[in-house]
Order: sequence, then structure tokens, then C-alpha cells
Amino acid sequence: MRYFIAVLVLISSQFAMQALAHEGVKYRCGFADDVIEVEFFADENRAQITNHADRFGVIYNDKDGYLNVFKQAQFYPEAEKTRLYIGMKQYNCGLYVEKPVVLEPAGFGEISGKSLGGKVRDKAGMNSLQVGSLFEGNSIVITGNSGVDMNGYDWFEIEFGGRKAYQWGGIMCSDDVKIAGIFMRCE
Repeated sequence: MRYFIAVLVLISSQFAMQALAHEGVKYRCGFADDVIEVEFFADENRAQITNHADRFGVIYNDKDGYLNVFKQAQFYPEAEKTRLYIGMKQYNCGLYVEKPVVLEPAGFGEISGKSLGGKVRDKAGMNSLQVGSLFEGNSIVITGNSGVDMNGYDWFEIEFGGRKAYQWGGIMCSDDVKIAGIFMRCE
């Protein structure tokens, strides 16, 4: 009976750990000028730690936390007290929710961004005429959201190389703010 209870406690603690560290969860650790961000990539069993001077990964240790031996980093996402250790320094952490900026569907100004590569079209939609292609990292200016959704991302009016066209938000990123309907904020 004791063995069964011990196994049950171990299994439930594993589920609790996974609930605290699932895809898209971010933590902010530290305070004032010494803020460190931890973002989880659950499908890869790892997290990424970013501060003002460095970015590195930590891997789940199959027990209670995430480790990077070379950086002397340990991260423990616990319900009561989430903490991060880097070297001999301890940081208290809290959940961080990044709220996307929701901009109006029609012309919302000019926001710089980058294409992640792909076709550009004369109108919003896959059935529109292809008027060009962009490579990953090509700079664009996002000038409006068409309001046309495809697979959870919108089609956006963009400018590139002095031309106006449309590109699907699933293959672009915005530089300064996270825009609803676009894949991500550029890093």
C-alpha cells in the first residue's frame, strides 16, 4: 500500500510540474534593472532564459526543475515559490502574461517587421495573384490588417521595396509590438 501511495504522489507531482511549465508560459524573475525572462517550450522539454546580456536554454531534469550545468542555472517552477538560480544568485519569479496588442482591422499606421519568407499577393487570400516573393528576414512595413483570416492568422497589407502587397500573418513578425493575427514578435 505504501508503494502505491508513493507512486501516486510521484505521478501527481509530475503532472503538477508539467501544468506549471507548459507551452507559452513565461516567468519574470528578479527586479528593477535585473529582470530575467523564462519561456517554456514544453514539446522540447526545455525552457529559454533571457536577460539583458545573455540567452540560453535549460533542460528538464526529470525531477523537479530545469538545469544548464555550463551556465550554472537552475529553474524550479513551483506553485508556491518559483525560483531561478544563476551561479550563487537566487531570483524570485512570477508568472508573466504578455498581452497582444490588438489593432484595428483597417489601416493602423506603419509598423516595421520582417517576412519569414513566402509569397506576396495583390489582394488578401490564397486565390489572389502572386506579385512577388520575400525571403526570410526581408524587412517589411505592415500598413494594415485586411480582416481576412486563414488558419488563425490574418492577411496584412505590407510595403516592401517601394511596393504594396499582402502577406499572410503566419509567415511574418512585427518588430516593436506583438500584433494579433501575426505569428510572433521579431526577436
